[in-house]
Formats: sequence, C-alpha cells, structure tokens
Amino acid sequence: MRLRELAPKARYREARTGAVYQTAVLTEYGMHLELPPGDWSNAAVHLIRETEARGTRTRPTGPKAARVTP
Repeated sequence: MRLRELAPKARYREARTGAVYQTAVLTEYGMHLELPPGDWSNAAVHLIRETEARGTRTRPTGPKAARVTP
C-alpha cells in the first residue's frame, strides 16, 4: 500500500513494530501489510512522524503537533 500526502524528507516510525520508514519509501514503494486472505481483511497502521532535532517526535493532536521526547 503506497501512502500519499506525507511530509517530504521526513521519517515515520510505525508504533506497533518500531520500524522506521523514509517518506520516499512510503510514497514510492509503500508498506507491506501482512493481511490474511479474504475480501474483508483490514489493518490499522499508526505512523508517528519523527523530527531531526534531538530525536524528538511529533504526534498530531489538533491544529499543532505536540512534541514528545523518547
């Protein structure tokens, strides 16, 4: 599944697994969702945008994102 409308040159951490993805990878190649076979298979993915400064992360919580330190 390819994702769109992500911040250019950002990194995103998948909350459940901790895997980190570059925006270019998510938009060009996408994520492999290990879904069971069937018409009604689905998944929820929680991506957290990481910032470059001191390893802080941002989590969207409304008009502005809250800073969270690891």
